[in-house]
Amino acid sequence: MQCEKQCEDRFVEMREEIIQLLRAQLEALANLSGLTDDQLTACYTRQERVRELRNQLTHDADLSPEDAALTGQSPNAPPANPEAAVASF
Repeated sequence: MQCEKQCEDRFVEMREEIIQLLRAQLEALANLSGLTDDQLTACYTRQERVRELRNQLTHDADLSPEDAALTGQSPNAPPANPEAAVASF
């Protein structure tokens, strides 16, 4: 039972981190004309971290439809508007 709680907690933590990273991406990309090289590098770093977290979540069984969509594991296409996906949380 404790393992289930730990797994659930870890899943929630990873999902919250993904949401935080995506929000930071949206903020950084809101004004592309003023994006510095350092900001662009940070975007790539966040993008890679999101990819790592999604891969970890892929290995978790029994994802809810909402969580599966967030990780890109849904049989349906992920939302075309990431801002809308983030706003739902």
